[in-house]
Amino acid sequence: MATFNHALLSLRAASALLKTCHPFSAIVPVVSLRGFCAAANDQEGEPAKLTWSSPHLEKLGISAVEWREVWVRNGSTRNLEENLDLLKSWGMAAEGRRKVATSTPVLVDLPSKALEKKLRWLTENLAFGSKDVVQVVKGNPRFLQCSLDDDLEGFTKIFLKEGYTRGHIKRMALKHPQVLGRTKKLRAMLTYFENNAGINPKEMLQMIIKFPQIVGYSLENNLEPKIEGFKRLNMSQGEIAGVVKSAPELLASDFDSSINSKITWMQEKLMFKPWEALHILLRQPKVFMARLATWESNRQFFISLGFSSGKVASLLHKSPLLLSRGTDGLREKFSFAKEVLRKGTDDIIRCPDYFTYSFEDRILFRVVFLDCRGQDFTRWGLNSLVKMPKSDFEERFGKRDVQAFEKSWADLDRESKLKCLGSELRSF
Repeated sequence: MATFNHALLSLRAASALLKTCHPFSAIVPVVSLRGFCAAANDQEGEPAKLTWSSPHLEKLGISAVEWREVWVRNGSTRNLEENLDLLKSWGMAAEGRRKVATSTPVLVDLPSKALEKKLRWLTENLAFGSKDVVQVVKGNPRFLQCSLDDDLEGFTKIFLKEGYTRGHIKRMALKHPQVLGRTKKLRAMLTYFENNAGINPKEMLQMIIKFPQIVGYSLENNLEPKIEGFKRLNMSQGEIAGVVKSAPELLASDFDSSINSKITWMQEKLMFKPWEALHILLRQPKVFMARLATWESNRQFFISLGFSSGKVASLLHKSPLLLSRGTDGLREKFSFAKEVLRKGTDDIIRCPDYFTYSFEDRILFRVVFLDCRGQDFTRWGLNSLVKMPKSDFEERFGKRDVQAFEKSWADLDRESKLKCLGSELRSF
């Protein structure tokens, strides 16, 4: 008896839902009495089954379970097929329409004229093409739930007020569609970062244009704890602003693993004083985006090359970027400095930036050029060899000659370049 009553209640509930549908709806969900009775007799208590008559949905491959969830959640289907046809007319493929239909209820409730108005807003205000519109809607279906005045127009006005163009907004939206329409969140972020990190709205918007993902982070649970963490390191607002603007990606990571653990590592492994470790963060914040395991691997790598622990600390203090470099490239440059340039570890410590220059386009190019000019490149210090500005190098050896050599150099493959120094370099 209880089972029968459960089925009867389910049937009545479904009938009530059907009455809410528009009488001229293109899609009429049909409650299957057999499905409801089967559910009532199912020992597992599975929910009642809904069926429908819709070629659109069948073509999109939307399953009964997916459609039931969308329909039951919203209780109406009057606009869905018109909106799917509209998205199709803009060039959205079936897979994209399926994603939009099942990820947000907006296509069920939004009249097709209102949907078209939002799509045309993108073309008229941000110069989107139809492909751009499809890309944004697929990447962020919930964008369709935004209001034109408060969310979209308001979002745009914030950037325009600070001197940014609609082109900036377009490129940002295509890079990260989820940013569009987050007006309230954006205003809260601008206020917080100006008051707590010394980053004014124009600077903050510039950072968001380069790294729009930041708008998706929770202000309370993600961003505020990072700024408070920097404050606990006794960093001034100006220092916090410098770090955040240089490496906004740090705001996406856990503060303890990305910052605190690495400062501790530098004090324990490199014997840095606390202020020296903090100075690395201020000078090269992007280095902190690398994993701590990479830092330790690179430290061990330099020790394996014959550097003492003290010399490794000196090397990394002078050039923190070496903490995040791949060891394959470092090994090649070290071998070249040792075997071809006849340099030792002390020479490299005096010019640790040697490792940061391109091997083919800077180091090898200049060595081959000097060799062709009859110069003894082994007598050149690394600082003079690699750090001399290009303009000074051209002034010393003749701009026309250097540029002519560059043109010929660009036509060579790597193997040919390595052969340019004869047997000595070929053995390297």
